[in-house]
Amino acid sequence: MMRRNFPIYLLRHGETEWNNAHRFQGWLDSALTPNGVAQAQAQGRLLQEMITRQGYDAVTDFRTSPLGRAARSARLIARAYPDLPTLVQDARLREVNMGQWQGLTRAEVQANWPVRFDTEAQVYRHSLLTQGGETRAALEARLQDLVADLKGPSLLVSHGVVIQTLRGLLRGLDPDQTARLGHAQGGVYVITANGGEVKIGF
Repeated sequence: MMRRNFPIYLLRHGETEWNNAHRFQGWLDSALTPNGVAQAQAQGRLLQEMITRQGYDAVTDFRTSPLGRAARSARLIARAYPDLPTLVQDARLREVNMGQWQGLTRAEVQANWPVRFDTEAQVYRHSLLTQGGETRAALEARLQDLVADLKGPSLLVSHGVVIQTLRGLLRGLDPDQTARLGHAQGGVYVITANGGEVKIGF
């Protein structure tokens, strides 16, 4: 478990067009859907409620992946909750590089590689084993480096595989446990200072 004395708020970007098409995005991008815009706005309002009325620690460090879907979600969150600190882009929050799968649908991948996507846990595991993509070890190394830079309550806006992997690292879970976590959109994951987790808005 990665120890800290402050909470970390983890938010996945809003729904995108490629999410709806079950198309792997990785370092490629697609636009937020109207529902994705509404999800990000709701996350901002939810954070404001949590911090101003429910006693959660105020954010001192606000970072987003530079990929368009996350960066736009972060800006929408900031508009809904203007008291957040200045938003900073951090490349370590980019989605995992999915190599040759980027831009392909799940059906297209299953037709060309010996993999099955019967569960979301399988999708997560295989996303870290793509040809020409980023390995689990490389992803974990950049996320550990990121967390080491955080000095106080932090809000991180990122992507499905990254959020799921971070939750596992911060809670001290093994890879199989991490694969079963899921990575929903529209809510807030709070990783507490003692490695616990609170899910709000899902």
